[in-house]
Amino acid sequence: MNKYVAKYFFYGVGQFIRREPVMKYLYEYEKTQYFDYEKLNNYQLERLENLINYAKENIPYYKNKFQGIEFNKKELRNRLSDFPTITKIDVRDNLASLSAINKPYLLTKIK
Repeated sequence: MNKYVAKYFFYGVGQFIRREPVMKYLYEYEKTQYFDYEKLNNYQLERLENLINYAKENIPYYKNKFQGIEFNKKELRNRLSDFPTITKIDVRDNLASLSAINKPYLLTKIK
């Protein structure tokens, strides 16, 4: 069997049905695997900044925790220890506020 038929047709259709973005991550890995150190570092910082901004804007718990805290990309790695930690008790007590307001489609629960 042709490897492209298996990869893009059979496996691609299966992951689409199961709502798994494997091909997206495979493409991202193939794109970034040969980055030099500086380009990879900038890419990682950009992804980290996007993650923090998403949490600040869409998750009520982190919206409250990050209130008044600003992070810029250059000092982000050095300030990771300043981020509020979350414990098991925090999760139990704030379960509703730990859910994102604007959930990505793939993370929604199917009933």
